[in-house]
Amino acid sequence: MATGAWTEFTPVLGLGSGAPASAEASGRYYQIGTILYLSYDLTITTAGEDDSWISVTLPDGLTAAARQTIFGREKKSTGNVVQAIIEPGDTVFWIGNYDNTGPSADGREYVLTGVIEVN
Repeated sequence: MATGAWTEFTPVLGLGSGAPASAEASGRYYQIGTILYLSYDLTITTAGEDDSWISVTLPDGLTAAARQTIFGREKKSTGNVVQAIIEPGDTVFWIGNYDNTGPSADGREYVLTGVIEVN
C-alpha cells in the first residue's frame, strides 16, 4: 500500500444561491490511484438569507467517477447528520441534512469524511 502524508487544500464553499456572507472551509485528501480519501471542515459564520443546501468543491483537477455520497455531522448547534452527494463528472458535492432539508444557517460547523472514486 502507498504511504505518505495527506494533502491540505482549500475547497470553495457555496450556498444554493451563491456564496455565504461569511464562511471558512478547509479540506484534506489522500489519493491512491482513483481512490480519494476526503475530509472537510466547514464553518458558516453568517449564511445571509440562504438556508439551502451547501456546496463544496473537490481538490483541483479531480472529478467524480460515479454518483457517490459522503457523510458527516453538524458539530456546534444541532448535531444533525448531513449527507453530501456528487454526480458523475462533477467537481462539487451538495450537502444537505439527513432529511433533505437545507443545512445552511448562521453559526453552523460541519465535519464530513468519506472515500470516493475519481477520474
